[in-house]
Amino acid sequence: TIDITDPKHTLTTSSATRTFTISYTGDDVTLEVTLSATSSTFTFPASSLCVSEGIKTDDNTLPLSGTSGDKYIICIKKISSGYYVVCKNFGQ
Repeated sequence: TIDITDPKHTLTTSSATRTFTISYTGDDVTLEVTLSATSSTFTFPASSLCVSEGIKTDDNTLPLSGTSGDKYIICIKKISSGYYVVCKNFGQ
């Protein structure tokens, strides 16, 4: 589990799964993720709605897939008590 405590985080991940908690009390968070595997699934708090590459995932999970070395930008927006999570793979 990784706790999001600041508005900007950098992460390199080779794990198949990662779970996030959010302690940061601001409205916007940006994660820069370097994928060092071919896929990973991130899980956010239960009140999260996620969109990966323009496709809604219907729950609080965010699948990432690509090539080792790909860079993702993940933006988290807090509205009321819920989170909106969107990501984009920018390649290498």
